[in-house]
Parts: sequence; structure tokens; C-alpha cells
Amino acid sequence: MSKQLEKTDFGPDGFKWLTLKRIVMPAGLIGEGEDAAQAAIRELKEETGYSGKVTSVSEPCYSDPGMTNSNMQWAVVDIDADAPENANVKPELEPGEFIDVFMELKKTKQWELDARLLGYAWGLQHSQDWSVGK
Repeated sequence: MSKQLEKTDFGPDGFKWLTLKRIVMPAGLIGEGEDAAQAAIRELKEETGYSGKVTSVSEPCYSDPGMTNSNMQWAVVDIDADAPENANVKPELEPGEFIDVFMELKKTKQWELDARLLGYAWGLQHSQDWSVGK
């Protein structure tokens, strides 16, 4: 089974987002001694309960160049939803985290969409129209 995995959360403050959920991809910081692929697997497990296999990792990219030196890397993780380790998944949430996990997005006016997720989805949708090197 291959589907896009998203999650919703209420943010670290626990209050700011109580009436409006955010739709985001699993994400987090790279820990000491980790690379981006290892961090992606760890964050996926912590935030969604799912296990998966990293198939690719991007080079570092910057969301606000010129404003900050903050950077990120994208990791593509394949999740076999039928694998035994992915049956009855349960996120490993930290205190104050409230995350709903779902495999298919249902549109509603009560959610905010993270700009990175929208950019990723838009790129996937329009990539068939782009021709590189022509």
C-alpha cells in the first residue's frame, strides 16, 4: 500500500492552535550522531508510529535564504502499511504533543496547510508538465 502520510498537530505551545489544526509532514531536528536519513526514520516512528525505509535524501535546502541560515533536508520514506511492524501503530508522543495520523487527506476548512507540504504536493502535481533541459 503506497499513500502519502500526513499528520496534524497542535504545536508545542499547546494553546495557539487549539481551534485550527495544521497539516504537516513528520519532521524534526537531526540529533547528535545522526544523519538526515536516520533522523527521518526516528521522527517518523516518534510522530506517527510507522516504520519505513528511506529511499532518498535531498541536499540541504533553505526556506529563508538571506534571513536565516536555517536549513532542511527532505527524506523520502517508503512505508509498507501492510508490514507487521506497521499494524496497530501508536505514536511515541512527548508531553503536550497532540498528533492525529492519517494516510489520506480529507479536505476541511478547519485546518491550515504547512507551506512546505503544499510546495511538495504542488511540485508533484506539476512535475509532469515541466521539462528540464529542453
